[in-house]
Amino acid sequence: MLKLGGLTLTQVSPGAKLRHALQTCRSIAPTAHPGADGRMRQEFVNPFLTAAQHVFKVELGQELVFKGARMADDTMTSEDITAFIGVTGRLEGNVFYGFKRGVARAILTIMLGKPPSGMDQMALSALGELANMISGNAAIGLAGAGYSTDLTPPTLIQPKGSKFTTLGCPQIVVDLESECGPFPVRISLRENEQALAA
Repeated sequence: MLKLGGLTLTQVSPGAKLRHALQTCRSIAPTAHPGADGRMRQEFVNPFLTAAQHVFKVELGQELVFKGARMADDTMTSEDITAFIGVTGRLEGNVFYGFKRGVARAILTIMLGKPPSGMDQMALSALGELANMISGNAAIGLAGAGYSTDLTPPTLIQPKGSKFTTLGCPQIVVDLESECGPFPVRISLRENEQALAA
């Protein structure tokens, strides 16, 4: 069961910065798009941005600022700790939330009320729960746009440089930042052709 922390996603229109970033991504990698119409879909990305901003504000008391977005084709984790959540339904793929060790420690200090003694099971579970809350709220936004999805429980990957697979899904990395530090979100989603045909 996903615990959403009592949050309700308020769907907003993508900001000019996000629209510009997605247009830039299209010009960099015109053949790598998850939408059936050949475009990088703002409605796939925006719910995760909006949900992350809500969760950071409510759970951590911090503003989360959009810094940019870029296409990626590597299949290696870029942060010390990565929480990934699988997506199925109208969309399929994965979403990866990256934490540098210092950023994870700062976030955990707020969530747990004291500095963590290390990256033990409790600390990793808290990071996974943060990813869960963001993804759960993003799923509400996706459903509002007509993309009903199911989410897998979060899996935590260590260390940096671990290999993963996207099964051919293109990826966009959304760079976000709070007082705790950078918080990159790697979104690798495409429309499920079988779900569309059903």
